[in-house]
Amino acid sequence: MKNIMKIEIYKALTNKFFITTVSIAFFISLFNVLYMVGAYNDFRREMQEIERLLGYETNPEVHAYALFNSWIGGEGKTLSFALFFFLLPLFATIPYGWSYFVELKSGYVKNVVTRVSKKDYFLSKYIAVFVSGGLAVAIPLALNFLIMALVVPALTPDKSYIYYHLSQPNMWSGLYYTQPFLFVIGYLVIDFIFCGLIATISMALSFYVKNRFAIVILPFFLMLGLHYSRRFLYWIAYVEISPLNFLHSTPIENPAKGWIIVLEALVIFLLTFTVCMKRGIRDEVF
Repeated sequence: MKNIMKIEIYKALTNKFFITTVSIAFFISLFNVLYMVGAYNDFRREMQEIERLLGYETNPEVHAYALFNSWIGGEGKTLSFALFFFLLPLFATIPYGWSYFVELKSGYVKNVVTRVSKKDYFLSKYIAVFVSGGLAVAIPLALNFLIMALVVPALTPDKSYIYYHLSQPNMWSGLYYTQPFLFVIGYLVIDFIFCGLIATISMALSFYVKNRFAIVILPFFLMLGLHYSRRFLYWIAYVEISPLNFLHSTPIENPAKGWIIVLEALVIFLLTFTVCMKRGIRDEVF
């Protein structure tokens, strides 16, 4: 089990699709840095010019462009933010979600299961797919946060300012205004777990769908369908059910609820893990 796990993790994190996906996601996140840093510098110059014209100091409005409302996971106005979270399911599935389908088709699985048990192989494969999907999203987000922290002030959010939009109904709202770094770390963990689970949807689909492109893209359309199905909740419950929205740390449309995130994650895990382990062990690979 230990050896096959190492092999799968190594393959998942060193293949060209993982490296390319992380690079593209990071590149998209850099546009957020360029835009927000430019806006931050322009705002500072404008405030300095206003003070020069007035002849006295005014409120510098330093919270207008601070770390926790400027990084890509905390702001909601740039194209890079919209593109990143729209493509999030693809960032999760492209790195390694297709691997079982390719290995089964090439005959690689036949060679592996003669040396290790099917249970060990499919468990290792499931974990590797999960880790690759989670890291492909978490790494660019973490790098974006760290780069932004080098440029804009890391001020503790103050709810008396209009620049922060996390209200009481949102998950962890108290933590956001008291321990914002813990809040961000918590959301990075959530994004890692949920995107890892999205990647495992591709692996589960490999037992039913016999097209590599479809295996990679179907989870994206599944998340997109869930995203637009939230419209049926209008006038019934103002809660966020779309992963494309609640994986962003601050609310895009409706407040995020922890129980919804946990429920959706559990449903995906139970379905994908059951399919991958039961079908994997039961199906004939020879």
